[in-house]
Amino acid sequence: VKHQRRPGGVFSDGLINKFIQGASISGVTREALAVFLYETTRLYKKNIFIKLDNEEQALSLYRACNEYRDSCFLYFPSVKTRDVVPGFDVEDTRYRKESLLCLMGDGASCCIVTERSLYEPSIPQAIETSIINFNFCVGDKGAPERTVGKLESAGYTRSVSVFDPGYYSSRGDVLDIYPIHFRNPFRISFNYDRIETISIYDPLSQLTIKNLKTLSFRDIQESSQVINNIELVGLCPGVGVFSVSRLENGFVLSQPEENERIDLGFSPVVFSDVSKKTRLKKVSRLSKNVKDFYFIGSETKKNRGFSKNIGAGFISGSIGDGFFSDDLSILVISERSLFHIKNPDYKWRNAELNSGQLIDRGALSGLVDGDFLVHRSFGIGIYRGVVFQSSEKETKESLEIEYSNNSRVFVSLDQLSRVHRYVGSQKTPKTSLLGSKRWVSEIRKARVAVSSVAKELVDLYSEKNKERPFRYVKEDDIDNILSDSFSFIETPDQKNAISDVLSDMNGKKPLDRLVCGDVGFGKTEVAVRAIFKAFLSDRVSVLLCPTTILADQHYITCKERLGALGVSIGLLSRFKSKREQKKTLIDLKNKKIDVLIGTHRVFSSDVKIPGLGLLIIDEEHRFGVAHKEKIRSFKKHLDVLTLTATPIPRTLQHSLVGLRDLSTILTPPKSRRPIFTTVRYFDWDLIFSYIDTELLRGGQVYFLHNDIKSIPYMAEKIRLRFPGSTTGEVSGKMSSRILEDTVLSFFRGEIDILVCTTIIESGLDVTNANCIIINNAQNFGLSQLYQIRGRVGRGAKQAQCLLLVPHRPLEKDAYRRLKTVEQNSSLGSGYNVSMKDLEIRGAGSIFGYKQSGHISAVGFEMYCEILKSEIDRVSGRKNVDDVPSIHLSSPAEISNAYIVDRSFRIDYYYKISRIVSLDDLDVIERELIDRFGPLPISTKMLFGVARARVLFRGAPIKNIYIDKSSLVFSLSNIGRLNSLNKLFSAVGSFKHDCVKEYRYEKTGDEKLKIVFTTSNIESSMELLHSSVGLFSFDNDR
Repeated sequence: VKHQRRPGGVFSDGLINKFIQGASISGVTREALAVFLYETTRLYKKNIFIKLDNEEQALSLYRACNEYRDSCFLYFPSVKTRDVVPGFDVEDTRYRKESLLCLMGDGASCCIVTERSLYEPSIPQAIETSIINFNFCVGDKGAPERTVGKLESAGYTRSVSVFDPGYYSSRGDVLDIYPIHFRNPFRISFNYDRIETISIYDPLSQLTIKNLKTLSFRDIQESSQVINNIELVGLCPGVGVFSVSRLENGFVLSQPEENERIDLGFSPVVFSDVSKKTRLKKVSRLSKNVKDFYFIGSETKKNRGFSKNIGAGFISGSIGDGFFSDDLSILVISERSLFHIKNPDYKWRNAELNSGQLIDRGALSGLVDGDFLVHRSFGIGIYRGVVFQSSEKETKESLEIEYSNNSRVFVSLDQLSRVHRYVGSQKTPKTSLLGSKRWVSEIRKARVAVSSVAKELVDLYSEKNKERPFRYVKEDDIDNILSDSFSFIETPDQKNAISDVLSDMNGKKPLDRLVCGDVGFGKTEVAVRAIFKAFLSDRVSVLLCPTTILADQHYITCKERLGALGVSIGLLSRFKSKREQKKTLIDLKNKKIDVLIGTHRVFSSDVKIPGLGLLIIDEEHRFGVAHKEKIRSFKKHLDVLTLTATPIPRTLQHSLVGLRDLSTILTPPKSRRPIFTTVRYFDWDLIFSYIDTELLRGGQVYFLHNDIKSIPYMAEKIRLRFPGSTTGEVSGKMSSRILEDTVLSFFRGEIDILVCTTIIESGLDVTNANCIIINNAQNFGLSQLYQIRGRVGRGAKQAQCLLLVPHRPLEKDAYRRLKTVEQNSSLGSGYNVSMKDLEIRGAGSIFGYKQSGHISAVGFEMYCEILKSEIDRVSGRKNVDDVPSIHLSSPAEISNAYIVDRSFRIDYYYKISRIVSLDDLDVIERELIDRFGPLPISTKMLFGVARARVLFRGAPIKNIYIDKSSLVFSLSNIGRLNSLNKLFSAVGSFKHDCVKEYRYEKTGDEKLKIVFTTSNIESSMELLHSSVGLFSFDNDR
């Protein structure tokens, strides 16, 4: 059908009109269908319904359409009543509300439905009279109370802070609202009865993303009506309903009564994992034979220029693969497919702050009565709440900590740096007894244990400072042949890690780097690049793995990535027969192997590796103690690269500066899709439908049931339901040979459904397994759920995760855990979640020592502090962490009038007490102003004191006194000053508007005191921050 096209359109008006008049359309790809439906809706200027067989198909088409143009498409799922766990499934509610509001508004939309959702009577009859309008404009008069009343009539729930859709919060002059059909919540700040600011904010960090002048939205008054409901088709009478089905040659868009069928003959334009140059050649070849050539990409100057250069018409949007039709002589190329650009985030993914990292929520967040705390001086106690403690001068809020024999310690909230939450392997540690020597003894024992770790680290470091006996060649690659063959776009963190490793190898000293990144973040690729550099330099690499399964996995990866480039790869593990092992050993001896991948078998005395240069260790903490000792002796004089998926706590990162090089990969690969995660009550029909759906698309399924006794029963039940598929079962009770045989059969695709325990938590990377069903999900820890879910979603297919819980109310903690997993569906989002067990393992992954007993005795944070001081002592670093005591005569606090919620006050006190840089303090100050409004004077004073703590850290000052008429410095350890005369000279020539006069005094213990006279307390505080330059000390800043 050849007709005039509108600007920015792919399809002719004539073809669209034929469809509107009764022709069915066939032979279209998913992306071509999305573009056609958009252009039809725009030309038709009326709402249309597109009906599919089931919700998976409907949601899949909706995502492709919404990616192209999110302003036009809606999705209306059916109401779920069966197996729905209260508090979950919010996403469906969001889609339904958005659809209803748009369909009852102006403009034309294309709404994607199923037969059930279109015809079920689920909409209140008088819904059109239940619309509530909300309009906000900066400068307008408005009362928060009136808005709150309207929100409650629309079913919003009040909360202290707003993190989830359907909630609001009113805190003094600040009103936060999260409409259920909005991607992000927004915040309105009032100045008395006028709107001062309107901003959209990130619900995770609670910080502003952007400010707005006006904001309007509509919502629907809550209704409890369950009878006389109407259907969606009844709400929109006369709307065209068209069906979409899939045939072998593509999708069919059918009329209820078709008068003809037009086959458009489209096929997808797919670019395989070849170089960019080859992809562009393909575009040039295809475009020569067509009349109409379009490039669909994001609206940028660069894309418009590129489109012009290749002779294509530019269309703003985003689609997966392009499409091509000989019959219509049309070629459409997609920016995302051509340049391998990351999949867009799903509809309700929050637009987050540009920093990409959340502010640390603070180790004392969400304290509840009964939690274990560690006080540096008094040891492990039990948190018993916040109380007001009065002294002669003032009344302060304090944490109450209970110790053995019912003794109590009260810690002022501005002194929280002395307290931290207990993290250790014991669930209920023994509380300390005040006045006894046990706590001091535990600290001493931990210090002795830690000193050996610190000494070894420092010794290893000095050993590494010696030059290696050879140099690697400068080339990292040959004409980018290896990097071009990588099928993913390198993430910025991955690029940095690769660059760090290669530049270390170019140096004179041996490489010793730890690469830390979440499951599936591309650590292996960093190792592959290092191996190739070693190969170019004629050096052999060894890749050491804790399990046979992992060794096999790496062997397959290296074969794929390096085999074609002439790199010879050998595998040595007990999984290989004696004959195969013997051949590998002979090849090694004869220098016929460039990379040896293996388990601890590599340490055997019969393994001789001439020309060994690079040792790569994957997950060192998973090796046994004896093997770790061998690794340690093996490491000397070699270049060592260690890979770990265990997050290294920040506390440890600081201690290791200069001792162990660290590269962290925090960003997931661009092509990864979020894993759709659903929480449901246990139901066999639901389980079978998930398995059936996955098997129909040629995939494989994990069914995780963490009870060894009943695994055979579960496996048999699934076998009987799916007799044409192969069901395997694995658990830790099996012999390792059968276990590995079964797992590798699953890897090779010979098993379709794997019924298993948590044994699959780490190891296999099966790109074809994209469905995981986790039974009794409420029993798993947060980090474990992330790890297990990370088994799927490794390929291009959309992955599903079904979390099953028993038919009973969930405990609060379990609900929160499952809610977090449901909401954080992107790969690697677990990295920012507090992972207590991983933090403890993190120590092991660095030192390879069994230190968990000492960690449990003193708590993880205290252990890290001891470690840091021991490393400083052994390496001869000076400890400049002494902070002077600062005494302020006026209140320095976060009042309960400013932040009503006590847990938030504790959280902010803790964060302020722990800051180490002025930048960190500025971030917290901005966050407070953003969330709770301008700082009261007492909170400004608290920030003033915190700023002084940072500025005067390490200064030879014991006490600082600030009041309304003076600022006093009481000096200690005068020997630390570079020159006492220099200090007198600096004070004498110091000029500041706040100084009336100054004098020197002696303290009672014969120390020096400097007294500056001021006019008020604000002047004293300003002078304090300006006078840091007077004290020229060792770590002069």
